[in-house]
Amino acid sequence: MDSGGSLGRLDPDATLDDAVALASESASAFAAALAKEPNAERLLAAIGIGSSAAEDLPFRELAFMLGAGGEPVVPNDMSGGGIFYGGPPNTSPPKLPTYSTEPSLDVASANELTRLSRHHVVALHSAKTTAFTHPYYRMAAQSVVASADVLTAEPLFVMLHRGLFSLGANASKAVAANLPWLHRYLAPHGDAGDRIIEEAAAGLNSYFPATRDLCFKFLMSLLPRLSEDNRAKAGDWIRVITHLKVDNFVWSNGEPIVPVGMFLSAFDLIRGEHTDLSEAELARYGAILDGDEAESPSPRQAVEMLKHYRASPKSLTTRAMGRFLSYDVGAIRADAVKTWLSEARASDQELLGRVLRDEHPSVADAALEGTLHGWKHLDDERRREVGRMLEAMANRPNDAAVMLSRLLEKFSDQDSNGSLPWSLFKDLLPIALRAFPQSFDIAEERLFHAVRASSRHLAPEDGLRLCEEWVTWLEREVHQGRLPDDYGLGICDVLLDMTRSRPELRFALVERLLAFPSTGPMLVFLCDLVDEWGTLVESERAAILRLLSSGRTDIHWLKAGAITRSAVPAEVATGTLPAGVELHGQAESLLAELPSSLVDAAVRLYCGTPQPLWWLGKHHPNSDTWRRVVLAIAHAPDHPLFEIALTDVADHGQRNEFEAIVEGLRNQVPERLFNFLLAHKAGRVGEWHRGAWDALLAAAPSSKVKEDWHSALCRLAPLALDRVTDLKFWLSEKGAVDAVLESLSGDLLVLKLLAALGEAASDVGLPLAQTLLGLVQHNPPRLHGTYSTIASVLKTTVGSEEVLQKLEVFRRSTLDQREKIKKDVLATLEPSALCGWVTP
Repeated sequence: MDSGGSLGRLDPDATLDDAVALASESASAFAAALAKEPNAERLLAAIGIGSSAAEDLPFRELAFMLGAGGEPVVPNDMSGGGIFYGGPPNTSPPKLPTYSTEPSLDVASANELTRLSRHHVVALHSAKTTAFTHPYYRMAAQSVVASADVLTAEPLFVMLHRGLFSLGANASKAVAANLPWLHRYLAPHGDAGDRIIEEAAAGLNSYFPATRDLCFKFLMSLLPRLSEDNRAKAGDWIRVITHLKVDNFVWSNGEPIVPVGMFLSAFDLIRGEHTDLSEAELARYGAILDGDEAESPSPRQAVEMLKHYRASPKSLTTRAMGRFLSYDVGAIRADAVKTWLSEARASDQELLGRVLRDEHPSVADAALEGTLHGWKHLDDERRREVGRMLEAMANRPNDAAVMLSRLLEKFSDQDSNGSLPWSLFKDLLPIALRAFPQSFDIAEERLFHAVRASSRHLAPEDGLRLCEEWVTWLEREVHQGRLPDDYGLGICDVLLDMTRSRPELRFALVERLLAFPSTGPMLVFLCDLVDEWGTLVESERAAILRLLSSGRTDIHWLKAGAITRSAVPAEVATGTLPAGVELHGQAESLLAELPSSLVDAAVRLYCGTPQPLWWLGKHHPNSDTWRRVVLAIAHAPDHPLFEIALTDVADHGQRNEFEAIVEGLRNQVPERLFNFLLAHKAGRVGEWHRGAWDALLAAAPSSKVKEDWHSALCRLAPLALDRVTDLKFWLSEKGAVDAVLESLSGDLLVLKLLAALGEAASDVGLPLAQTLLGLVQHNPPRLHGTYSTIASVLKTTVGSEEVLQKLEVFRRSTLDQREKIKKDVLATLEPSALCGWVTP
């Protein structure tokens, strides 16, 4: 406000009473006066943060915001604190946690609150709540926050945190509703802005559904300005907010509660789907919903009525539906929308407009789900009307995210009789795909299967439009530096299916695919097109041959893709290979006659290493030629691809093929083979290859080398073995077995004691637990499975809880040691580069 106004006329020594006298002229002046009375300023800020025009602030939550009542409980639905189902029916409903001590206002705060009430700044209600008496005073409270500096902002942030995660629904909802202006005023101070975003993200797991919705709305309003890391979380935020359904609610003082971290029985889950209202209550609440009364049923009554309307959707009237759309909980509105759209309706344009304007993603998801359920009941005009609404929703990024997920879930190749509305699919999918947020992940496998399934139900022209938007999405992903997976890149198979009867439609799209600058996508497209060579028309074949003779920097990768297919067309082989070279020749001839860059690319692509070659899904085609080439290289230690080829034989070779190679080379390169086997075992679970180990150990060049090898095996043991009994699968050479067993003396001592006691072990009780702990502390076992064995014996021993906790510390240390061993061994491997590869 203008400093020359009432603030300028305020005496520097003005009291709170003086400021109240000028209240109608300057909220800033009022706030400035409060600064001279810290208790009043602090109290005013807390009420401003913890209340809103719609929500009064209970005294209890005001006290909690000011520091009473212990620490807040922050639910964490995303990391395991979800809703748990199982066990017998609950005899009493789940309840919110309680404060560690009941919060109450201290004397100074209570006195200051009374004084503010006498000056009519706040009202004190009989329900033990308070609220500002005029919007002006709310502005004054906001002015207190706005005038904060980096030091005074911290107490305000603490109030925000405690209010958002208080156990009072009103306070929590109010703080969530106030997040926009709190962020605006506090963000300039240090890291407060980022901390508020973190608070809002945590608020998505609040016990209170309305708090979740308000936190989500706040986060989405800032999405374009959020950090890349936070934008990447937006997909998870949408999943959390749309996962919530009214059937999950439990109730506390009439407020819906999400039972985060609480146990519900399977009976509770089933019961939650059905109303427990009597016929008289249904009639009474139904009359209120249909009537002209200003007051609506409580949220709990509304949810019970929604359950009734699900079973009888035709009885849901336009007026009742309008009331449901006024509730502040998105899950309530969504449930109503799903029921409304599951039946044929008429003259509801106003309601459809309200549904369209509702930007909660659960509403869009419910609108689509309800329409899919009721589609068979709708006439053509109604289908067009609802379809236009859904198209407008699908054009909004957040709604597109949930609607695309729903489309890909519902439409699949399981619809053999065409019962799904594929015409709606072909209208909505391109829009949702175009609007899909760039930072979100698409279920690419579902996209592939859904669009492929649509080819049986859509005209080629309609299928082509789906593929065009798919390619546009791929272009956008690659431009953003992201590499889709093999399903996301599998569009060529689908495109050819779509246009099999009209191949002339697709050439422009094939040209777009063959113009991708990145090697990974281009490689997948090319391999898939070569695999379908007989399906391609002449112009498409010519375009591929031009590509294979182009001057792209990654041309050797593209040629490698073409010649490693299970069936290589003669035109492709002629256009790719040097004159006179035949793919069906001897492996050694191919290695000698092909350019080294082409051999390098072809072998790596065949083996799928390094990434992203495995990720792209074009490894290990049914090509006997390249299997023989890889096998030949695996016998040639001097070849630069020896380790890659040997790894492939170890993982995918025929029975005893790998062992035969090791036995044949053990006298030629023993140290190299030993280091290879160490690294190979470090990177895999199982995959023992005991025959190869024994053959190599028997050929150790000297006793010193064998001793060093035994030491290396002992170091690897905690990673290679889960339990001592696994050793028989790994090694049988006596010296190696003895060395490893000696290194596991701590494990053996404990296991021998338990074996000696047998079934009587669990009867020994606490003395055994303490004895085992002493043995572990003196000589800790190295295998994590040994600790699991101990825990299985002690878990029924009364009083052993403390011992088990201490043993768990040792077990976790073995897991940490496993990771360190793995990291150390794999660090000895030289990174393998993809020469000429264009990312992503």
